[in-house]
Amino acid sequence: MPYIFEDLTGELTGSEFVDLNGRLYFRLHCTLRTPERAAYMIYDMTSTQRAGRGGVMVPVACLDFGANNALGTVSIRQGPYIEMERYLSRVARNNSLSRKFVASDGQTYTWTRKGDSQCEWEVTLKYSLSRL
Repeated sequence: MPYIFEDLTGELTGSEFVDLNGRLYFRLHCTLRTPERAAYMIYDMTSTQRAGRGGVMVPVACLDFGANNALGTVSIRQGPYIEMERYLSRVARNNSLSRKFVASDGQTYTWTRKGDSQCEWEVTLKYSLSRL
């Protein structure tokens, strides 16, 4: 069954996304916003074990954008920062509305904007026959 997330707040500075079936719960928090740069942290709020050492929450991803929301860098699970252009590769050269990435579980996922919507995206997992 696919995950379908609902945005509880509608604010990019502090959105919360909950799966309609209650399986996952993420929080997006803007930690820096200037004309030259914007930084966001994504926290997994699903588990009761979400706090790290000393009770400090540890983000599952850090997103750092450039001026005018240009793609910047991303760090997953406190790993090294890599260029978003390398991490989110285009599925096809002429399609800017679909990007793919390899997640920490080693599987390939695809982000695709749905229809003409500016704010509805779909993430799908591409299964390989060797994994089934």
